[in-house]
Amino acid sequence: MVTSRSRAEIRFPDLSERRALKLAAVMNYTALTHFRAWHRRMGAPDLWPHGILTPLVYVELETTDLPVDFRDPVQVRGRTYLARATDDAGETTHILRFGEHEIFAGAALGTAGSKRRAGEEAGPRQTGESRIAGAKLLNVFTRSDPDPRRRKVLRLPPELGWGEVPSRILPFPRLEEHLPPGPPAATDAARGYWHYGQTDPNGHVTATEYLRLMESFAYELLGERGYDPRRWYARRARCFFRKPCFRGESYRRSGWFFDGPEPKVVGVFSKGEDPGTKPAVLVEIVFARHDEARPS
Repeated sequence: MVTSRSRAEIRFPDLSERRALKLAAVMNYTALTHFRAWHRRMGAPDLWPHGILTPLVYVELETTDLPVDFRDPVQVRGRTYLARATDDAGETTHILRFGEHEIFAGAALGTAGSKRRAGEEAGPRQTGESRIAGAKLLNVFTRSDPDPRRRKVLRLPPELGWGEVPSRILPFPRLEEHLPPGPPAATDAARGYWHYGQTDPNGHVTATEYLRLMESFAYELLGERGYDPRRWYARRARCFFRKPCFRGESYRRSGWFFDGPEPKVVGVFSKGEDPGTKPAVLVEIVFARHDEARPS
């Protein structure tokens, strides 16, 4: 298990009008503990010396509507460990890396605060910290190979000294198991295109881009169903990655809307011309009602 702690300054564009951390911004901070600590442990990004990559296959993000004092850095704490997925016979089907991460603010307005700075006006400020967001990230071990059989990594490289397979067992998240039945409520009329600014050094579209574009699509469905977009915020998201998308490829979004105390949109990205093709990515977004009052 690799544990990590870090401090990060809050970027002003990552905050809502209430000074709460936006859902799509959570990855900007939890990536510090999930990826950087792992890269330091390995001595290089991913496992390139061994010809192995560990792309994301699942991301779960959640945030609160708790305003924070953006003058103070946030504390990010996380742990990541190896695991494996198995079939019904108990045979290993995937080797995984799972991370759990939390973000704490030492200056949550109205509930917790930071120490008074020199030169500030006198006034009461509480001390303590509040949990403002969290993330779970799951990576799979794979090789860059056109043959699906050779892409699978079922044993860890012996030179790592970690044994052949991890002892922990986790279920492997499958997009198809979360795809709603029936036709979607809406589908993009025109294709979109992934561009150079949306990809990472592996050439893949980043997880935050899928979430950002689907969040915008989900808010459109929310408004069309009579919900006031001013009174709802994206509280939680789950992202399932079946197939990576690349710069220059086209896509269409489709979404299913579910009413309730916390309305939900399940959206998919389909590659190419036909929105009926097997989805490459599924993003589930859950909304929660918030208080319109801004912090003083």
